[in-house]
Amino acid sequence: MKIHVDYNAEHQMMTFGDTNGEPILYYRSVATVQHATTPDGWVLATVDGEEWITGVTGLVDVDKAISAAQAWLSHR
Repeated sequence: MKIHVDYNAEHQMMTFGDTNGEPILYYRSVATVQHATTPDGWVLATVDGEEWITGVTGLVDVDKAISAAQAWLSHR
């Protein structure tokens, strides 16, 4: 399964219509976990409404985030 990387999610996020239902990896610069001080970073969104925070917070570390997302998808 292909993972689509959305580099402009904070302006206008890619939709699952754009990706034919395939997962979208995007960068979220806010912390959504209570009391967190760092951004969520790269987040994987799936068509079923699931979001998974990859743990990769560096904006330039997209390759690491893609690898983490692929591993997560293969084990779910």
